Amino acid sequence: MVSCPSPRPTKYVGDNTWGRIWKQAVKEADLPFHYTPYQVRHTHASWLIDKGVDIEKVRHRLGHGDLTTTTRYVKILDEEDSTAADVMSDLLGELA
Repeated sequence: MVSCPSPRPTKYVGDNTWGRIWKQAVKEADLPFHYTPYQVRHTHASWLIDKGVDIEKVRHRLGHGDLTTTTRYVKILDEEDSTAADVMSDLLGELA
């Protein structure tokens, strides 16, 4: 469940609702590839870390209870070479 702004703070939007919202957004965006919410989250975290945002701030944004979980993104970035970033940049450039 994900909390949603509401006059009643205990109101939540269920996974099924988010799934429908996501599918509609992806359809309207007419992306040339399949992109999941997990990939968006992972990309968001990786870009923040890559650009030097403090790992503790990234941990907080992702809602990780333990910093060890967030440090996985650092390890992944350390193991990748710059080619991956260039490919992603090219893809995003094509979408613009």
